[in-house]
Amino acid sequence: MTTYLEMCSNRVAALKAALVDIEEADAWIDAGYCPQPLLRTLLNTHRSKQEQALKEALEFEEFARSQENEP
Repeated sequence: MTTYLEMCSNRVAALKAALVDIEEADAWIDAGYCPQPLLRTLLNTHRSKQEQALKEALEFEEFARSQENEP
């Protein structure tokens, strides 16, 4: 059975991976493979949402870790 801490840690890992994907897409735009200003705007919006979700997930993970250490 998956613990709450494991679920939180999995969420953090998934969000970090998504941010890596965003950075890779950003690099493609910078390299000129897809010079679409709208795409850059959408990517930045998505990055912002992912960063906020990661911040919240890290807080949940920290809380889960503290609860796991209590008797």
